[in-house]
Amino acid sequence: MEPKYFETLYSADTRQTELSKIVSFVREGSSCQLVGLPGVGRSTLFGVLVHNREVRLKHFPKHHDIVHFVLVNFSEVKKRPFSDVVKFLFLCLGTSLRERAMQEEYEYIDGLFKKALAYNDELVLSQDLKNAIDYLAIEKKLTIIFLFDRFDEYVPQVSDELFTLLRSLRDRAKYRFSVIFSLARPLEMTIEPQLMHDFSDFISGHVIYLSLFDAPSVEFRISYLEKLTGKKITQEQRKEILRLTGGHLRLVKVCVEAIMAEPEPIGQLEEFFQSKSTVQAALKSIWQGLTPEEQADLVDRQFATNEYLRHVGLVTETGLAIPLFAQALEQGLFKENEAKLVYDETSNVIKKGETVISDGLTKAEFRLLRYLLQHPGEVVERETIIHIVWQEDKTTEGVTEQAVDQLLFRLRHKIEAEPTQPKHLQTIKGRGVKYTP
Repeated sequence: MEPKYFETLYSADTRQTELSKIVSFVREGSSCQLVGLPGVGRSTLFGVLVHNREVRLKHFPKHHDIVHFVLVNFSEVKKRPFSDVVKFLFLCLGTSLRERAMQEEYEYIDGLFKKALAYNDELVLSQDLKNAIDYLAIEKKLTIIFLFDRFDEYVPQVSDELFTLLRSLRDRAKYRFSVIFSLARPLEMTIEPQLMHDFSDFISGHVIYLSLFDAPSVEFRISYLEKLTGKKITQEQRKEILRLTGGHLRLVKVCVEAIMAEPEPIGQLEEFFQSKSTVQAALKSIWQGLTPEEQADLVDRQFATNEYLRHVGLVTETGLAIPLFAQALEQGLFKENEAKLVYDETSNVIKKGETVISDGLTKAEFRLLRYLLQHPGEVVERETIIHIVWQEDKTTEGVTEQAVDQLLFRLRHKIEAEPTQPKHLQTIKGRGVKYTP
């Protein structure tokens, strides 16, 4: 009989380096950011933490019974109001207790949740969530760790309200409360500093990069596919797959599946994989997760000093870590890099070719870029930028020149191939900013 959760099958040795770093942050009452390329297994690692008892026993040998993980999939609340996010946090907290068969704790939290919903008041809901953390962390002595999975999908709409709430929860529970954010790149690179100001003491700089290759994870996935299909791949094929993929988990999976789907023997594996749409899709997802600057560095082979590409393991001292990716780059699989930015009024999104880039922009970045795309060639004064970007704020008096500069800096890094020498978002000295298609 198959287990309810797939992650329970993983070895206790899975992702030892990254898990050890997570444990070190949790023990000191800090939060952290789990950063990695698309397809390296961030969601899988969260699932392992929640459902794999052997992993918890290994990394929390003396405290595994009081460490409680709460999985929150933020893709389910993207484009939802903050009140729905608070409800979802509350709901996930209750669900996690029920799944762990902590009946007394579950009934108490469920009662608080239903009472708060009856008031239909956001303030009451937030307060009762704080009461729930008080009960679990202070009265029951549990260490509560929220796992914010796929948080990068929520980043475009994140507000300071969330970080203020997290700060309040941490202040109450002290060292018994942590949050782990799953992201494609650190929060410091993607959102305005003022948004996470209230929680920055517990999260800034606490970045754990998920390595491209984890031997226990790869070995398990290959063995599991062999068991599932009743087919085997040879040791030579296994070795070649690892070489061509760099051990990237999703690429390994689709390559093994491609081999097992072939009724006839396969000759040259590199050419075979390059012809498969599933492999191409996995490679494109990696490419689309990069900024134009990072893409340009890869095209021009000027990636030796790109810290992000080195941290996530896509490049090494000798070059690209994934030969299949390098070959696709040379063959022009990622031609969309040359596409223009376009604002689609019907869907209210900004696209580059077929890729929706507005999904990776914060509210402030989206408002500014949308306006600039609607007014190409027009010099936009800083006062106008402040009005466009911070129009929903009660007052714009507190918006500084530095805040505008930081916004322009971040936006350039998201749309320009060379942010320090921008072609599109240009500053006109003494006047303002101009967008050139």
